[in-house]
Amino acid sequence: MRWARIMGQIVDRSTQFKVAVIAAFATRRVPIPVEMAIMLAHMRDKWSCDRPRIRYTDTLATANGERARLSISRPKSPVHFPILYNDFEVYLLVQTLKSQRSCSNQRNCRVQDSQKASQSLSCAMPPHAELDLNANLPSPLPDQDVDKLATAGSRSLPIEDPCLSYWHRTTRAFAHLHENHDQDVPAAARYLIIGSGLSGSLTAWQLLDAGVPGKDIVVLEAREAVSGASGRNAGHVRPDAFRGFGAYARVHGPEQAKKIIENEKLVLKRVDEFVKKHNVPCDFELSTTFDVCLTPEFAQYEAESLEAYRHAGGDVLHVSFYGGEEARERTKVASAVAAYEWPAASSHPAKLAQWILSDMIKRGVRLWTHCPAVSIEPHAGGQEPTRWDVRTPRGTIAAENVVHCTNAYSSYLLPELSSFVTPNRAQAHSFVPTFSFTGANAMTSTMSLRYSLHHFFSLIQRRGDGTVIFGVSRGNPEWTDETRQSIVSFDDTHYNEEVAATSEREYTKLFPERAGKAESHGEGAEHYWSGIIAMTPDSVPMVGAVDDKPGQWICAGFNGHGMARIFACAPGLVTLMMGQSWQETGLPECFQYSNDRLTKAEKGEVVSVW
Repeated sequence: MRWARIMGQIVDRSTQFKVAVIAAFATRRVPIPVEMAIMLAHMRDKWSCDRPRIRYTDTLATANGERARLSISRPKSPVHFPILYNDFEVYLLVQTLKSQRSCSNQRNCRVQDSQKASQSLSCAMPPHAELDLNANLPSPLPDQDVDKLATAGSRSLPIEDPCLSYWHRTTRAFAHLHENHDQDVPAAARYLIIGSGLSGSLTAWQLLDAGVPGKDIVVLEAREAVSGASGRNAGHVRPDAFRGFGAYARVHGPEQAKKIIENEKLVLKRVDEFVKKHNVPCDFELSTTFDVCLTPEFAQYEAESLEAYRHAGGDVLHVSFYGGEEARERTKVASAVAAYEWPAASSHPAKLAQWILSDMIKRGVRLWTHCPAVSIEPHAGGQEPTRWDVRTPRGTIAAENVVHCTNAYSSYLLPELSSFVTPNRAQAHSFVPTFSFTGANAMTSTMSLRYSLHHFFSLIQRRGDGTVIFGVSRGNPEWTDETRQSIVSFDDTHYNEEVAATSEREYTKLFPERAGKAESHGEGAEHYWSGIIAMTPDSVPMVGAVDDKPGQWICAGFNGHGMARIFACAPGLVTLMMGQSWQETGLPECFQYSNDRLTKAEKGEVVSVW
C-alpha cells in the first residue's frame, strides 16, 4: 500500500511543493490499490488538462482492499502530465514498461500485482526520478523524502498525439513528416541536434553553410517533424519596436534592453532576405503591424515606453502613431484608443521550417522522427572526440556535439533547467471571415490588440484563403482559477474551452459584421489548437555552450517570441560552435547561457517581463 501512503502525504502537507508521483503500467491498464485510484479520482477535476488522460471506473469507492483499474492513454515514451491539486503542483510520470510475463493477447496484457509493477518500474526509472519506491520506506513517508521528490521540477518529453494546428492541418502531405520513423538511429554523429522545429532546422542549415558535411549532422524529433511550437504559433513575424524596452530594462538594464529591441528588428530583415533569396514557399507577407491600445491606461504605457526607448537612443523613425478617430479608421477597431504601426510580416510557420528541413535533407542531413532522446550520458568509451551517448528508443548515438533545440522541453535532458524553464500552454484559433472582412476589405496588416501588457489578442489575416488567425495572451482577468492554473502545462493534445469561448467572443466584438449580413454556413470559428512555449525568469532565450558539459549546446527558451529571435539566435549559436567569440554573434549579451543566470533566477533576483 505504499502508493496510498505517498498520496496521503501529498494531501496532508500544507505547504506548496512539487512532487513526482510514479505510476507504472504494462500496456493499457494496470491494477493499483483502490486508495490511490480514489485519490487520483479526487484530483481529476484539478487537472491542468481540460480533457483528462486518466479515466476511472464506477467502482472506485468499493471496499478497502479491492483493486480498481487505472486506464491511461499509452505513450510511447516517458512523459509528464501536470496536475494541479489545490495548492499542490504534482507531476505524474508515466513510464511505459514491457510486461514481465508472456500474454496471449499482447494488446491487453496486464500486470496482476501492483508490487510487481513497482518493482518493474525501479528498473526502468529515467535519470530524473529522484526516489526509489522499492526502498524500505517507513510509514508515513518522511518529510526529507517528500522534499527529495519535490525537486523534480518542470520536466517532460513532448506528449504523444498532440492536437493539430491550422498549420499542421494544411501540411499533412509533407514528405518528411515521419522521416525514418521506424528505422534504428545511426551509431555515431559529429553533430546531433535534438528538435526539428525552426531552431533545430535553422541550426542544421547554418552548420551546412559553415562547411560541415551533411552526413555529419543528425536531427532527432520526438514526434512528427515540426510538431512543436514552430508549427503551432499564430503566424506572426513581428519584432517589438519599443513596447518591451522599459520592462527589459528593469531586468537587464537599458543598454541590453535596447540591444534586444534592435536585434528583433534585424531578425525581420533576415527572414525577409532568406525567404526571397531561396524562394521559400511559406506564404511570407511583408507588411506592417499595429499595436492597438484598447484602454487609456495602456495607451499611456505605450507612450511612456516609446519615449523611454527614444531617450535611450533607440530608433523609432519607422514607427507611426495614430490617435482617436484616425486609430479607429486605420485599424478598423471601433474601440481603439490609440495605435502604433511599424514594419512586420506574417508567414505559414510550418511551411518555413519544413522547407528548411527538406533542403537540408537534400544536402545530406539525416532526420529521425518519433524518436525522442531520453537520456544523455558521458560516452562509455571515454575517448575524444566522442563525448556523449544519447539514448533513444531505437538505439544509442555516440555524439561529439549535442545541440538542445528543445525549447519548453529542455529541462528533460538538462535537469539544471527544471526550475528555470517553465512550460506555458498558449492557444490560437482560426476564423473564416464574414462579408465585411473579405475581398477588398481583407486586412493587410497584422495586429496586437491590447488591454494591458499581459492581457491581449493577436491577429493576422492570410492573403491566400483569407483565414484569420486569432491568438490570445496567457493572462485574462475574466478567466476562472482553473483556466489560469492550467496555463503551466506540457499538454498540447487539446485546447481550453474557456479560452476558446473568450477568443470567439472577443473576435466578434472587435471585428463585428458591419454590413448587416447574417453569418453564412462555413463562416466564423473554424479550428482551435494549443502549443507549448518556454518561459524563462529573465524573459530572454538561452544561447551558447552548456556550462560544465563540454560539447553540449543550447538554443531554446524563446518566451513565445521565437519568430522574432531564432533567425539571429541559431546563426549566433553556430558562430560559437565554430570557435568564434560571443561578440561576433551580434546577440545581446543577456542571451548567453550561463550557470550565473540560473543562480540569479534561483535566488529570485530576476522577475519575468511576461
